[in-house]
Amino acid sequence: MISELSHKRFRATGDPKNIPIDTDQLDNWARAWIRNGGKAVRIHDAGDFFSRWYLDLWIEIAKDVPDVLFYAYTKEVEMFQSVEQFPNNFRYLFSTGGLQDDLIGNDRHADVFPNDDAMTEAGYSSQEQNDLLAVLLPTNLVGIVANNIPAFNKKMAGRRFSEL
Repeated sequence: MISELSHKRFRATGDPKNIPIDTDQLDNWARAWIRNGGKAVRIHDAGDFFSRWYLDLWIEIAKDVPDVLFYAYTKEVEMFQSVEQFPNNFRYLFSTGGLQDDLIGNDRHADVFPNDDAMTEAGYSSQEQNDLLAVLLPTNLVGIVANNIPAFNKKMAGRRFSEL
């Protein structure tokens, strides 16, 4: 993985990234990453971290490739909270709807809503324009509007994931 991520296609372009966010609200690493046109890797489009040693491997990969942003959604709240410190280029947020939602507290998390109005009313900010907003927005309340899948909508019944 480190060899792959060391390839030139994962090097910063030098052209600022077009992410709709006020960079003044970001930490220094994230501001520089956007300004330099850094690359990002979303760890898992589906699935999750299945063990602490596996999470530790990803943390080591991030440390070895410090100019690439690694980010992930996870339901493994307890495992992530047990990590003493993540490198600046490893960002994550908890996904609600799991067995450990009660441990999330004020940590950055994403909740899925039936519509935009419900999301806004709950005080969440949307990451719809760019998935990287999930880990860059200056809020811990990240909202995602559910896909318009009839069976899924029926199961949600107007509720958000954290309420299921």
